[in-house]
Amino acid sequence: MVIACVIPDIPWVALKLLLATHLFNPYDLRLYCTVQASLLFCLVLAAGLCFLTQKSLKIFVILATNSLFHLLLDSLQIKWGNGVHIIAPVNWKMYHLDLLWPEFIGTLLLTVVGFIYLIYNWKAIIDNSPLRLPPNKAKLAMAGAMLSLYCLGPFCFMNQLEETNTYFIQTMRYTEARPGKTIKLDRAHYFAETHEVKIYSGERLRVIGKLPQESGRVSFSGVFKDSKTILSLDYHLHTDHRDYASLIGLFMACALVLQSLILVKINSIKSQRG
Repeated sequence: MVIACVIPDIPWVALKLLLATHLFNPYDLRLYCTVQASLLFCLVLAAGLCFLTQKSLKIFVILATNSLFHLLLDSLQIKWGNGVHIIAPVNWKMYHLDLLWPEFIGTLLLTVVGFIYLIYNWKAIIDNSPLRLPPNKAKLAMAGAMLSLYCLGPFCFMNQLEETNTYFIQTMRYTEARPGKTIKLDRAHYFAETHEVKIYSGERLRVIGKLPQESGRVSFSGVFKDSKTILSLDYHLHTDHRDYASLIGLFMACALVLQSLILVKINSIKSQRG
């Protein structure tokens, strides 16, 4: 369940790390990671991981169900120009209900409760870890096939995704066609001193119109006045605690999995020596 909570976020973590290298086209990379974050590819990754365990079917159901819950919970949040892909590849349009802001106090309380629960049950989770590699070579081959599909499959759907203008990628990519087009930015970095916003590609755009008085994470809804200027029609200034909570959650999940794998290896060595 802990791993399943992380599965839909793995592409976004990879996106941030890979963007920092400046080795890839940011728009193509965003498309690639967006495909991986869809429910379809969450299930592909879940299938790859479940074949690495002894009770593969049971583990797959847990991974798949909790990945779906993760995406459905994400859809409840108000994220301008953002959403989740539930029924892809049948339809690549984003699904979102827009009921509450990401920093809603209820979300923070649930995060704190989850944090306390995980710490309290850490040892029991480790002791009952299902992360034991099966000796079955067929299972290992299936795991490899699913993980390969997870890595290579997105290339088959990137063009379809771009046609929907997901995350306004088409609008952003073709700068000369930007003027007059609608744009929405979700939690972008805004700099009040220069009235600029930094998008995920690293490009900085000038913002006029309705603006916050302070720098920070800001969502904007507006229209391009020219290729480098956005007329802001509305904005929402976010707090930072959501990002901190996500980082802590990801760190704890990775630490738990790593410790489980290390202990599995140690126990395997002990059993061989015994």
